[in-house]
Amino acid sequence: MSELSVGQLKGLAVNNNAITVPSGHVVYAPGHIIQVQSVSKTNSMSNTSTSWQDIPGMAVSITPKLATSKILVSFNIGMANASSSWGLLQLWRNSTAIAVTTLTTNATFVSNLASAAASEMVPVAMSYMDSPATTSAITYKLTVRNDNSATTTWVGSRTGGDIGMVSNITVMEIAQ
Repeated sequence: MSELSVGQLKGLAVNNNAITVPSGHVVYAPGHIIQVQSVSKTNSMSNTSTSWQDIPGMAVSITPKLATSKILVSFNIGMANASSSWGLLQLWRNSTAIAVTTLTTNATFVSNLASAAASEMVPVAMSYMDSPATTSAITYKLTVRNDNSATTTWVGSRTGGDIGMVSNITVMEIAQ
């Protein structure tokens, strides 16, 4: 491997002082974003199960370029309940749950839903920094469940009246 040491890089004036990395080549700088993948959900699903259920359309895949990279997972999703029960979210990396919103560990999530009227869509957002230590493809997904089977939780997106919400999940590979 060759090493080049310089004090400063400058682009040529003829190229508007830009430094261009050719297609198929990548510069890895610690702390910088290498790639971004994102999906949006524009419809909603209803759930009456007390078991974890996949949320259709809320899964995104990424293949890290470096095994040392961190993956920042962020999501914004709308949730609503038919009555005074709680909808719970879980974030998965492939077949492993890596972050869970529960009644005891996420007071903001609980208080947001508790203060909402029945069936009112409430935005729930979360970020999670993952260290998967792989260059194999990874799928991050969201699952949902109810705290009791007597009610319905809606997740996803909803429009109507003054409500307009698009749910999404985004993953960013960050060089280390």
